Amino acid sequence: GERTGASNYYSLTLSQSIPLLPKYGTSLELGSIFGYVDNQWLAGRGWHITPSAGLKIALANNITIQPTFGYNFPLEDLKDPLIGNQKRKFFSAVKTVYSF
Repeated sequence: GERTGASNYYSLTLSQSIPLLPKYGTSLELGSIFGYVDNQWLAGRGWHITPSAGLKIALANNITIQPTFGYNFPLEDLKDPLIGNQKRKFFSAVKTVYSF
């Protein structure tokens, strides 16, 4: 189907931070997103589950960097290759946070 003007995305994010080297501000960051896509960015509906793990590293008192790896599990209609690039796949990212 074609993409419609109305779209929604609902998500529930669960996360846990496990201190590894508290003296140095380093922790293991575990999380998972449970999301429902309703015609947002593509013509399709369905759930996805995306677990991830990262290592949060303090670079300074107010700057952290977090390399992260995860895996996307599309469910229901999101597995349809005709509605976009929604295949099961690994991903990586690097997040930098500056707190002020």
